[in-house]
Amino acid sequence: MGVFEYVAGFVAIVVGLAVARVMGGIGAFILSERRAAMDWLLTGWCLALIVTLIGWWMLAWFRLGQLETITYGAVFEWFAGTALLYLASYMLVPSGGPASGGSGGELGILRPAFFVCLAAHFAANIVESAVTGSLVQAQGLVALMVMLSATGAFLRGPRAHGVLLLTWIVCMLVLNFVVVPAVGADSGSVLDAG
Repeated sequence: MGVFEYVAGFVAIVVGLAVARVMGGIGAFILSERRAAMDWLLTGWCLALIVTLIGWWMLAWFRLGQLETITYGAVFEWFAGTALLYLASYMLVPSGGPASGGSGGELGILRPAFFVCLAAHFAANIVESAVTGSLVQAQGLVALMVMLSATGAFLRGPRAHGVLLLTWIVCMLVLNFVVVPAVGADSGSVLDAG
């Protein structure tokens, strides 16, 4: 078993734990007797985080498979990016589920730390791209994701967070379905082989 398998296994396990945490939180959220005007916003961020987690897991196979040698720096960068996504899932869905995290009506559940973790994850992604030289063409859009994610830490009110969520989702879709596949096609990636 090589370094690739260890790193890919680590990413898969931690991403799986984060997805399970968010899915468990959605279940607790659905069963909760308390309902607030912010229900749709929390659900939207939960779904956006799940898509981000799955995309990160798929990207791990693509990027790590392209590296000829995996250095400790690359392992640390993948560890940091994955750990930040797990922390984001913890900030979005606390241990007791959404019902214990504060009242959704005052955006108590959308903690600034959630957005900081997302921004730090995308910033680590830029560093990893710069170090490995993979997906350099996507760095501009990833930098936009850093700025959008960081902005969420300072916003107040459901309308502002709703606009941020929609903008964030559009950028994420463009990144995952337009930019990354185009870069992969140029480099002859294994993603296009299937």
